Amino acid sequence: MKKTFLLLALALAVVQVSRAQDAEIEDRSGNTTMREWRMRDLADRGFLNFSYVTQRMIEPVTGLKGPTSDIGGALSMGRNFVLHRRPILGLGFVGLNVAWFDANYALYKADVETGIDPVDDFVDDLDVQMHQLDLSVGIGPSISIQPIAKLGVQVYGRYHPGYGAITGRMGKEWSHVIGGVVHGVVAGGAVSWGSIALGVEARWGTGNYKLLSKDKSYLDEEGKFKTSGMRAYLSLRF
Repeated sequence: MKKTFLLLALALAVVQVSRAQDAEIEDRSGNTTMREWRMRDLADRGFLNFSYVTQRMIEPVTGLKGPTSDIGGALSMGRNFVLHRRPILGLGFVGLNVAWFDANYALYKADVETGIDPVDDFVDDLDVQMHQLDLSVGIGPSISIQPIAKLGVQVYGRYHPGYGAITGRMGKEWSHVIGGVVHGVVAGGAVSWGSIALGVEARWGTGNYKLLSKDKSYLDEEGKFKTSGMRAYLSLRF
């Protein structure tokens, strides 16, 4: 995990040096047109994404698909860095898409029949819930195209290392929290107009979870979990 964050910091340092060199060249030459400057300004921006999440648990050994989330949401914040001064073919830029912070939450629900109550003679159902939260950072390549005026199209991919936690409830009894290092990949695209964008992402992740408390109840389950899902989002660009 420490190596991942060091690589992230090194990549950002390289980007900043490249951007500073481009600024010096631009100041000396004065060849950048107003249109190119505006195109770069649209591509080189921060983002704040508000996402609706739907995802599914996957059994890592057999590949069997588990439950699909009933409720989910995510908040992502970061920046897209342009790696060169002038647009390629006059259309767009290659960049580095960085998420400083990414929080992804999903709630899974189910009703479990526990059998016939011998006294009241009815089927007793238990409300079963599982809560999953992943906190991560992300980095990866991007391509940004500005065909006309304020219209922008962007595709990107990010690798997301982080930490995840899962807890559950069966009836009124809660399980302990399990947590561990998670690794994920996000591939997405967005269409923007000025400072507003709509986008969609596909997301895959794997985590190896361990019990965080010393005591263990019969509801606790450790091990490796996989998830896959989609996120649709509204984005503010700044």
